[in-house]
Amino acid sequence: MKFFHLILCFFVGLSLNFITVSCSHPETGEVRFVGQQKDTVKENLVKMNQRETKEEADLIAKYIERRNWKMEMTESGLRYMIYSHGDSTKHVKSGKTALIVYTLTLLDGSFVASVNKDKPLLVHFNLAEIPRGLEDGIMLMNIGDRARLIMHNYIGYGLTGNDRVPPSAILVYDVEVINK
Repeated sequence: MKFFHLILCFFVGLSLNFITVSCSHPETGEVRFVGQQKDTVKENLVKMNQRETKEEADLIAKYIERRNWKMEMTESGLRYMIYSHGDSTKHVKSGKTALIVYTLTLLDGSFVASVNKDKPLLVHFNLAEIPRGLEDGIMLMNIGDRARLIMHNYIGYGLTGNDRVPPSAILVYDVEVINK
């Protein structure tokens, strides 16, 4: 029994030593605890996200400038331009539905998808069926309007993308709200 107790103490001591060494900074030897590491990781992720958002904003601004478009920006960062007004004054409403047709490309011009008038897309708002930026853009339109929407990845398909959209993609929609 004494031998077993001695072995147990040896392994407990070895484990504590391993934990202390593995939690210490490799250069300074400072012991950091899990909560502190989590805070550092969070700070680094926030900084990385801010840097990526700034880079995306610069790319979008240059894209718009090259085309001489006059676009407005929402609080979420969505850039939009209603370039053709329909005959209707009927505004798209939150909580309702809308029929849309669109062409989706990436900022580099790569085609992603389209929906045409033969089979328009019925959008149910506030159900997360479409990217937030597309929903926000449609909400700015009247029936019959055509608009160009440019959105950061965080209001598009995000860091992961989907089966058609690559991760962190900036999206360019050409969208029209049509009559039901």
